[in-house]
Amino acid sequence: MNVYLDLMVVAHILLCLVSVFFVNRVSTNRFKKRGGFKLVTLTCPIIFCIYFRWWIAAIIILLVHVLIFVLFFKKHFLSPLLCYYFCYYGLAILMSLITEDASLYHFVFTLHAPRGMLSLLVIPLFLVIQFFVIRAVDAIYHLKNYKMDAILMVEGKKAKFRCYFDTGNTLKYKGVPVIFCLKKNWPFPLKNTKETMTYEAMQEEGKITLEEALLSLKEKDEKTFVYVALVDRKEDFNGCECLLNAYLN
Repeated sequence: MNVYLDLMVVAHILLCLVSVFFVNRVSTNRFKKRGGFKLVTLTCPIIFCIYFRWWIAAIIILLVHVLIFVLFFKKHFLSPLLCYYFCYYGLAILMSLITEDASLYHFVFTLHAPRGMLSLLVIPLFLVIQFFVIRAVDAIYHLKNYKMDAILMVEGKKAKFRCYFDTGNTLKYKGVPVIFCLKKNWPFPLKNTKETMTYEAMQEEGKITLEEALLSLKEKDEKTFVYVALVDRKEDFNGCECLLNAYLN
């Protein structure tokens, strides 16, 4: 069987990066900034599984991915792993069906001739379709049910925020819900507070300083005491300024 390992590496890299992008778009557990490149580096050797028996190849590939995803996501590895496999092997199967020069051999996307690289044209088409589907879902579903306006009050001063109701945010500090706000949009003076929290969220982990505030989802609603964690990362805010807490429902 003729195979082109150099072209298979290129195809694997593209499939990996697209699958990482897919995971970050549909899963609440996302890769960190350089996570995708680490995944590509660590999984490239699996293309040599084509030289093993199919069941040995399956065990090796599964073990490699499980170990990597446990390393990245710890006990939350299953959801992103399933999303990754859905995208990676869904595209690989589709690409192997449209040309005789590519196949999914021993669970590895295999190229038998250089013209098999034409099957990679499926990837940009998939990205375009994914973009419009996610935008449509966000417009129809998320915008209606998860995006809302809220009022934050600090020392008698009020400010209105566009908020996203994040059901994955269940953080509490001293029994009080913690919400996330973009630091650049925080209109109140920062206090010299000693309230800090060790956390693992927003694809980061470490210690963060907390601000105290009163929150009301509507101007006349009862105010709820919350802690506010100010962060710089805006990719996870779904176009909003603040991420609410699941316990505020």
